[in-house]
Amino acid sequence: MIGVIPAAGEGTRMYPWIRAAPKEMILYGHKPVLVHCLDILKDCGVNEVCIITGHQKGALMDYIGNGENCGLHVDYTFQVERKGLGHAILCSEKRVMGSSSDSFIVFLGDTFVEPDNDIKKLIQNHNDKKPIASIIVEPVSDPSKYGIVKLENINNGIADIVDLFEKPNEEERKPFEIEGKYYVIAGVYVLNKKMFDYLKSTKPGYGGEIQLTDALKLALSNNEKMNAVILSGRRLDFGNWQNYLKMQKEFFTRISEEELKKISEELNSLAEKYRSNGK
Repeated sequence: MIGVIPAAGEGTRMYPWIRAAPKEMILYGHKPVLVHCLDILKDCGVNEVCIITGHQKGALMDYIGNGENCGLHVDYTFQVERKGLGHAILCSEKRVMGSSSDSFIVFLGDTFVEPDNDIKKLIQNHNDKKPIASIIVEPVSDPSKYGIVKLENINNGIADIVDLFEKPNEEERKPFEIEGKYYVIAGVYVLNKKMFDYLKSTKPGYGGEIQLTDALKLALSNNEKMNAVILSGRRLDFGNWQNYLKMQKEFFTRISEEELKKISEELNSLAEKYRSNGK
């Protein structure tokens, strides 16, 4: 299964950092957030990744290169205009359609979940049940900034998705409530290649952009099956400074001096490898 990482977004909530470097390259601990995403995909059995990149993302491509130093094969597709997540995924169509698997995994470049057992469960569920889409979701009290899903038949952390809505207001969210909670998309999707057809038929929605959530809703209206895996761990969202600083503080608080030494040795080794390879 090939991985697709949308990383072309401007990231204005991370000013002024992103004026110098892509938000996906901000460090979480000792590694850029994007490298953590690549590590997780590799651990889940993905060995090919297409990164959707764009304007002012040269530092990202310089750092990741062909993915050799991450143990993956990485290539790039350019999103000329930023027209939403759905449009970004459409930009990867040619690359994804050339892969052997009938499905692909979409992993947002500025967020990830840990531990990665939920992602492995997501992939396994998708391979077993073969829906058009399998999505990791998490419960929140305020879904106004997210794509929201309506769940039925919840069993052992897996459920059927019967409706979706992008960034609902207070009235729009009411039908989605389950015991005082709302389940929102956590940034990881496994999609059948048929989703490209639905994305092409999706009109611009929230913010004038082509929303993946709207394309998924269109698929549901055509009686396609869709599943959710409820997050058992946590989602790490590095899309704004408040979240980033909280996570960074936690990272260095929870590790020992011995672990810090190992990290230092790892970084020195990586630097030497880059120097010797001329990369």
